[in-house]
Amino acid sequence: LPHITTLTDYLENYYHPSNGGQWTSALTTFLRHSTSYFVKRLASEANRQRLGQVVDNPINAEQRGIIIQCLMRLIKRGH
Repeated sequence: LPHITTLTDYLENYYHPSNGGQWTSALTTFLRHSTSYFVKRLASEANRQRLGQVVDNPINAEQRGIIIQCLMRLIKRGH
């Protein structure tokens, strides 16, 4: 998780609207896929738990909060 926070720290300035460039499309794709994967992972874990199946390395509440905070920092920066 420290790596996600560090990556967010490095990328945050690139998401500012005034800092557009050839990297903008790649960063948009990265954020879209990261968010999509995270939501799918949470849904999969919830579904498996609901069915009584074992979930390997589930994302706990603290981790979920940190990841959401990092994603939201990038999303808010882009507006």
